[in-house]
This record gives sequence, structure tokens and C-alpha cells, in this order.
Amino acid sequence: MGATGKLLGIAVSNAIIALTLWFSMDRAGTMRFSMFEVKRGLRDMMPLTLASFLHSTAPSADVLILERLNNLSGLGVYNVGKQVATFVITACTSVFQAFEPKFYEDFRDKPIRKSKNFRVFVVIILIIVSLYFIFSDLIIQVLTLGKFKDSLEYSNILVIQAMILPVIQAIQVKFYINRKVKLIAFINLFGSLVLLGLVFVLTSSMIYVGAAIAFVVSALIQLILLLVALMRQKNG
Repeated sequence: MGATGKLLGIAVSNAIIALTLWFSMDRAGTMRFSMFEVKRGLRDMMPLTLASFLHSTAPSADVLILERLNNLSGLGVYNVGKQVATFVITACTSVFQAFEPKFYEDFRDKPIRKSKNFRVFVVIILIIVSLYFIFSDLIIQVLTLGKFKDSLEYSNILVIQAMILPVIQAIQVKFYINRKVKLIAFINLFGSLVLLGLVFVLTSSMIYVGAAIAFVVSALIQLILLLVALMRQKNG
């Protein structure tokens, strides 16, 4: 079934997980179906859902624009660099997921800057990214069998996101606790629009490097907006 089979597999696995959780909660008696709660949940989460949809599709804009250059070999090298950077970003995101329960405990009662877990989390992220930069040449050499050395330039730019995106996710926990869902949705939406605009502008003059820079700048803007919003909170 090819790509259709892959997507179908993801859908089926997610459906199984959802049903398992549903019946587990039902047996434990911790869940009671309420249309009022469903409507309230949909109303609260709709802005975030719409923004998240654009936030998840915007990263594909670079490929859609770059393929118009009709340079498949160059696009292939760029995609290799992007994929390698994605490995590092995924590793750092996994670190965030490991710390996430602690963040919900810490951020509920204290500012983020006073959380020891947050400081340890940031240090681990910096170590992972630093190790990548130290061994990036070797990593690219091994992963691509020496065939795509030029992708190193793109991966070294894109991997900067690995220092930014997990921190954004961590800070967002504070806003989730304070029920600032719409603020998160707005920042995600704004960041996605900035990314789309930068990809169009920078790829016209800097091509693949411009596309990589667009991702980093967009992530930095989202981080800055979150930090500004956080400083305006009394218990940020």
C-alpha cells in the first residue's frame, strides 16, 4: 500500500491507543461522559488545534518551494541535512518528554527560573547539541556513507532548533497550567506565518541555506514571544 499503508498504520495504532485509554478509564470509574465537558473541551482546544495544524504543516513549505528550482540533487542533499537535524531535535524532544511530568509539578507552584529540573533539562539539551556539533562531520560521514558531505552545512544550521524547540515546549507547560491555551495558539500561529514568509523571502536569494535559516529564525521569534509573555506573568 506504500505511503497509504504507512498513514493507515499510524491511524490504526492511534485508534487502538485511544480505545485502550478510554476503556481503562471507564473501568477505573475515573471518567464520566458529559456533553457539557465535551463542548467546553472543544471550545477551549479549537484555537490550539487550528494553530497546531498550521504549525505542523508549515515545516513542509521549504520543500514545496525548493522543488520548483528543479534541482533534485540539491534538494536531496538539503533533505539529508534536514533529516539528520531532525534526529537531534527528536532526541532533545525525548528529553523534554522525560522531564515534562516534573515540569507540571514544579511550574504549578514556582517560577520556571527557580525550577532545578528546568535547569538540568537545559544543560542536558546543550550537551546533546554540543556533542552533535563536535562530531557532526563524523556523524554525517557515517549516516550517509560519505555521499552527502555537503548536507553538513544545512544540518548545522537546522540543528540549532534542537536548543530552542524543547525549551519552547517546556515554557508552554507553564501556560497550559494557567489555562493560557489561546496565547499558545496565537504564538504558534504567528511563528508558522513567519516561517512561511521567511521561506519565500530567503530561498529567493540564499536558496537552501535561506530555508534552513528561516526555521531557526521562526523558532527564535516564538521563544522570544513566550519569554515576553512569561515575564508579564506574576509567577513566571
